[in-house]
Amino acid sequence: MVSAFLIPLNDLIVRDPRSHVPLIKGGELKPMIGPEGRYWRRRIKDGTVSIGKPKEVNKSSVVVPVEKPRSATGKEK
Repeated sequence: MVSAFLIPLNDLIVRDPRSHVPLIKGGELKPMIGPEGRYWRRRIKDGTVSIGKPKEVNKSSVVVPVEKPRSATGKEK
């Protein structure tokens, strides 16, 4: 799927056409094809969003949840 990282401009609230949830200020990856893609291309053209690059994530600060080990009976130890 072809997609782009979109960032809302000027602190505007731009809602996703499917979920109606506002686009995150830091930007989100959105599709550029199909009906939803047409919506986002119009937002780019009218100047409410721009195409950008996601910020680099510091991998040492990412927390990965770890599950507790289970016994053979399926109960937690």
